Amino acid sequence: MIKPFILTLIVFFSLVFERAFYTFSLKEPRGQVLDKVIGELTIVSYLLVVLSGLIEFLINKNASYVNLFIGFIVVLVGIILRRISIKTLGKNWSIYVRDVSGQEYVNLGVYKYLKHPYYLAVSLELLGLIIIFYSKTALLLFLALHIPLLFIRISIENKLHRRKFINL
Repeated sequence: MIKPFILTLIVFFSLVFERAFYTFSLKEPRGQVLDKVIGELTIVSYLLVVLSGLIEFLINKNASYVNLFIGFIVVLVGIILRRISIKTLGKNWSIYVRDVSGQEYVNLGVYKYLKHPYYLAVSLELLGLIIIFYSKTALLLFLALHIPLLFIRISIENKLHRRKFINL
């Protein structure tokens, strides 16, 4: 049987490759970026959470099958929700909040039940990794840095939607 430490690293790098290859394979729409600095800070905070969790995990070697299993399930739910969110948004999806000409308000699929399922999905991915790594540092960065940045992005996105789609 593979030791939990090695299995955790295999699962982690598989998830990283899935995230990187899928996200970078998507085409960005043209349009004015409204959250350039906040968007980039959010990406940096995501990377900080992941890297701090990995470093703490490598130092402490807190590997456990239970953490790996629970964290993997949480990450998997996040990945599935992220993919569904992106597919539902279609041409409206962007890594940044953009004012795209001809943009439509999406209120179907998962967006019928959740206003910002993509942000929830990303948060689930990070929480799953925090569980897998059993990292207090990553949890602290997630709560103190990543979540506030997501709320700022949500605020920017909501203002855009109210301006573009008057009935909201």
